[in-house]
Amino acid sequence: MPLYNTLRYDYSNIVTEPDIVRQWKMGFPEVPGEGTGTNVLYLFAFLGGLALFLYGMELMGNGLQQAAGAKLQKILRSLTGLAVMGAPS
Repeated sequence: MPLYNTLRYDYSNIVTEPDIVRQWKMGFPEVPGEGTGTNVLYLFAFLGGLALFLYGMELMGNGLQQAAGAKLQKILRSLTGLAVMGAPS
């Protein structure tokens, strides 16, 4: 018997790819409970998040206006009050 036959290793029991790759290749099975009802929930969650974001932006804008005070408003009024002042820029 040749030497290379005695040194050979049996690779048949080695896993070649992880389970997640095999599932991806075969296609994932349907998750129970997912359907059009879940899409509606995602839509409501998105709209709720958007509403919270816009409300936060409104609060931040009001806070910045209060923090700026009358001094910044006076500066802005003096710079933008006359159309002649805007022409050279």
